[in-house]
Amino acid sequence: MKKSFVSLLILLASLVSAAQPTPHPPDWSAIEHSISQKRNLGDTRNTLLLLKQQALDAGRWVEAARCYSDLLAIADKTTEDTLFFKNALFIDSILRQPRTAPRLRVIMYLLKARRLSEYQNGISQRGNRMLYHSYDPLHNYASMGLQELSDLIKQRLDTALQLSPSFDDLPPEEWLWLSSDPFTFLFKPRFADLVYAERINMAEGFFRGAVLEGDTTWLSFSQDAFIQLPDSTTLFTSRGRYIFSLYKQWIQFHQPGSPEAGYYIESLARKYFYSNLSSDSTIKNHYEHYLQTLLQSSWAAVRAHAVYQLCLAWNTDAKEYNPSFHRYGGYYDYSYRQQFDSSRRLLYVRALNLYEAHRILLDSFLFIKNVLEEAVANIRAPELNISVY
Repeated sequence: MKKSFVSLLILLASLVSAAQPTPHPPDWSAIEHSISQKRNLGDTRNTLLLLKQQALDAGRWVEAARCYSDLLAIADKTTEDTLFFKNALFIDSILRQPRTAPRLRVIMYLLKARRLSEYQNGISQRGNRMLYHSYDPLHNYASMGLQELSDLIKQRLDTALQLSPSFDDLPPEEWLWLSSDPFTFLFKPRFADLVYAERINMAEGFFRGAVLEGDTTWLSFSQDAFIQLPDSTTLFTSRGRYIFSLYKQWIQFHQPGSPEAGYYIESLARKYFYSNLSSDSTIKNHYEHYLQTLLQSSWAAVRAHAVYQLCLAWNTDAKEYNPSFHRYGGYYDYSYRQQFDSSRRLLYVRALNLYEAHRILLDSFLFIKNVLEEAVANIRAPELNISVY
């Protein structure tokens, strides 16, 4: 009888457990839209506090970290700028706890590096640095020089890289919210890719100024030749060499096992340095030739990136075919007309043909396809407004 009663209790417990509804994932889009628009911040904060505790209790560390990050965003929007470091004190508190879960620890290292980078690239450039108290007895960030801040950022990111394998069994969709630009990745990223990309993004924000010397021969290099440039190359300034070395480290992370990712990252690096040139027709032609060689690449992500850049470039240049139309925002004015630039007459056709030739390829890269489809729609259905004076 006793055994039967115990069995009955176990059965009832299992039924109750099975009847419990599976918790729905938070609507992060709605939460973060409210924060960006500064709407219902009090209610949103309360929701996040509840979600954070639930995530911590259940060991959902990435979800808990997102709650911490969003709560920090709310604190920044509702307090004085001078509390910049105080609002983020929780990061160091979590990092100093020896029992912090590895995934939560990695994300906190990344958030700390980003916080210091925001200070280094923005607030520290103002004249009132000493108003930004650290509220941390171990680190007085306001008194640190730029190099000391750079060293701290590097240390945090290096540690995040070392611990990044703890994310290898998690799909990127769970942690890509941490990326400054999730659409950077035209391949399936690992968490280390996120850290490498963020390191470059922080460096590009900090190292303002010239990154190139006068020699532009690198525009004509093959992908392999560009990758094999030594870190000491004289083609770039010291700032440029540092950023180039970061791209190379990211590429080397994927060699030799993931060549598609490596060659795609090379195309990102080349695009970055090209964007820092004062473009003229010769430079533009060299870069366009480089992109056209990428159309023959063995790697889908590389080809898609080339299609994307060429279509947008030709679409932009084609608008100069009729300077008067562009000048007057889409309205013809027959009282003033500039000469048509016949050299640009067929650029719309080239852009359309390139898009059509790679339509199937772009099915695997929906962000790029959506952008190009909008451009193609504008080309195919122009609105002609004629004003007669």
